[in-house]
Amino acid sequence: MAGYVQNGFHDEALLLFHNAQLMGFDQDPYNISSAVSACAGLATLVEGKQVHAMSHKSGFGSNIYVASSLIDMYAKCGCIREAYLVFEGFVEVRSIVLWNAMISGFARHALAQEAMILFEKMQQRGFFPDDVTYVSVLNACSHMGLYEEGQKYFYLMRTKLTNCKASCRIYGNIEFAEIAAKHLFEMEPNNAGNHILLANIYAANKKSDEVARARKLLRETDVRKERGTSWIEIKNKIHSFTVGERNHPQIDDNYAKLDNLVVELKKLNCKVDTNNDLHDVEESRKHMLLGHHSEKLAITFGLVCLPTEIPIRIIKNLRICGDCHTFMKLVSKFASREIIVRDTNRFHHFKDGLCSCGEFR
Repeated sequence: MAGYVQNGFHDEALLLFHNAQLMGFDQDPYNISSAVSACAGLATLVEGKQVHAMSHKSGFGSNIYVASSLIDMYAKCGCIREAYLVFEGFVEVRSIVLWNAMISGFARHALAQEAMILFEKMQQRGFFPDDVTYVSVLNACSHMGLYEEGQKYFYLMRTKLTNCKASCRIYGNIEFAEIAAKHLFEMEPNNAGNHILLANIYAANKKSDEVARARKLLRETDVRKERGTSWIEIKNKIHSFTVGERNHPQIDDNYAKLDNLVVELKKLNCKVDTNNDLHDVEESRKHMLLGHHSEKLAITFGLVCLPTEIPIRIIKNLRICGDCHTFMKLVSKFASREIIVRDTNRFHHFKDGLCSCGEFR
């Protein structure tokens, strides 16, 4: 089970866990911890809560490895309050693993102040920060643009370099972006996302020749951009969406509802920013592609299927684009819904037309 989890085969890990139960194997802290980690990887909150209850029933709820997995699971499922409740029950336990899990959880949710306070508290309790602690607190600072605070915790150049390149897109610093990109290409030669991000920076600054050059470089290498996919869990079932896909059984209705929603949002002055689409097509085609991004399809499905009092939680395998970020803010205000989006970089909590990231994506 641990091998499956470590290699990203979370569905297989959970299947093995359930098969072990059916075959009558005794549970122990290690397989429960692995099952919780698998739920974290899939962001399956309902099943994660079931395994949490199982850990208490089995008498392993006080195990630090189970507890750290639970903190991580709740944080990755968008439930930072529940994560902290688990952590609070173990504050007196002498384990840096639990502190790191909670600081990392705060960082994912852009709760920089909470992460920094916990960083200081752990030292007051006699713990020494390790590399995981520093990476987490640096991430917390970078998510909120806390430059001076980040300098205080500066330790890992690679983390800082990556976050500087997101910053370059926001502030239009092309020269610095190119320097950062050069190093990232060397460190991560198989990461197509770095090429895409650089092309995005060029496109946002109307540098068409540079966009073409970045695309050519991407084509000449063997790396491939991962297709954008978003997931939403409803009644213990995962529904996935990709741009332009037609496989979901309710996809036609979902497209129609999304188009109607866009019409309503236009009344709130919602405009599509085609700088967020790099396809070499005419503007009308770009509008269509952006309008049907996977996270927009997922949020539309959630609006229809989930009760109004329940937050809509979406998982995305890529970073959320600027157009979809604006869309989520408007939807949260228009529909009076809390929306939580987890992308590859962080969590975004949308409520009343605002996002927790403070526009520092």
